[in-house]
Amino acid sequence: MKNLDRRIKASFHTLAREIPVPEFHMNVRDALPEIQPIKRGSFRKYTVAALCAVIFLTAVTAYAKEDLMKIVTYFTSSGGGGNLIGVSFKTGKNSGSAFSEPAVESLNASGYNGELEQMVGLSFPRLTYPDLIVKDLHAELVNKEKQLFLITVWGQIPGNQHITLSLYHNVSKKMVIDGMTNRSPDVKQIDLHGAEATYVKSDGHFVLAWKRGKWSIVLNGRNLAEETLFAIAENIDRQAAGGE
Repeated sequence: MKNLDRRIKASFHTLAREIPVPEFHMNVRDALPEIQPIKRGSFRKYTVAALCAVIFLTAVTAYAKEDLMKIVTYFTSSGGGGNLIGVSFKTGKNSGSAFSEPAVESLNASGYNGELEQMVGLSFPRLTYPDLIVKDLHAELVNKEKQLFLITVWGQIPGNQHITLSLYHNVSKKMVIDGMTNRSPDVKQIDLHGAEATYVKSDGHFVLAWKRGKWSIVLNGRNLAEETLFAIAENIDRQAAGGE
């Protein structure tokens, strides 16, 4: 019995030595996909290309913003029929009103009041100057949540000097000064605390327009001394800068 037991054990050890154990090993490089090394100079090439793309996109964005800030002037001859100068707003090739949506609320008054402040929901620049009297006011609320509205105020200064202030808030269209004149108007660019304003004069009539933050601002009228006009404009611009 003992001899049989020894033979069984011997046979088991012999079998264990004869059965091959499969080896499992793999080189890590063989398991990974082939990776091509970056050639010298390629990193610089890719970096320059990426940088150029960023600069291009930044320039396009800046140009789009600057394009909206720039005011366009366009006039035709009235054939001696007088002057008719105004401001319109342009999207693509279409010119029209400042907002694409209709007004949901409007207000007419003989001057500034609390009802106007409540309607638009924020502070706004006011037409003020010594001896200036506000004759009429008209406001239209387009969208209170988006803060889309316009306010127009008509004022008069002794000596038959007339001035109108039009405020447009959150307009996303290009401003255009256009109309019909007896002869080519005088057009200048005026600096207002860093904002470029377009100043148009024609036979005693004037338009001064510029953008400050979310405000599109237009002053127009007739028979007003330039020093008075610019003093009023600077005061309005300071108010707009402080209440954007």
